[in-house]
Amino acid sequence: MILELLLLANLDLALLCICFFLRFKRAQKRIGHDAKTETSWFWKISGKVEKLVQRARRGGERIALVMFDIDYFKQVNDAHTDHQFGDRVLRELCQVILSVLRPFDLLSRYGGEEFVLVLALNDGKDSALTACERVRVAVEEHVFESGLRLTVSMGVAVCPDDGTALEDLIKRSDEAMYRAKAAGRNRVELA
Repeated sequence: MILELLLLANLDLALLCICFFLRFKRAQKRIGHDAKTETSWFWKISGKVEKLVQRARRGGERIALVMFDIDYFKQVNDAHTDHQFGDRVLRELCQVILSVLRPFDLLSRYGGEEFVLVLALNDGKDSALTACERVRVAVEEHVFESGLRLTVSMGVAVCPDDGTALEDLIKRSDEAMYRAKAAGRNRVELA
């Protein structure tokens, strides 16, 4: 009798451990995934981006790191009492952008309404500028929920031309993005 109870208790414990393990694995997949935009957070993919930077530094293909944010997005949020409106707009924005990117380009959320694109380049800054203009125009021409129109300001840094460390590329593209904002918004600026 005692032996049977111990066997049943061990079986229950084993099943409980399996359930916790499966939940843990599902939670691990969600960590680093931004549910609002259905993209990854930049910190989650930064290791992958760092490897791309290292390859570009060693003379492999060039990459562009692009920082961008939505122009006047705070006003969009302030104008709508539906707190989920901004979340839906962010998700829709990401869908619009992904529709014009190549399958191997990366889109991730950096924070707030700021995002990062990582683009593999064929021929340096010209191809980066072309890809960013394609994204900028797609956003500008898209009619979002409730007839909303948005624009984005983008800053582009190319590795290895503008830096050979990820931190330098982030800094240079961020500075270029702020120059785009200062120059009137809805534009792309190169580092």
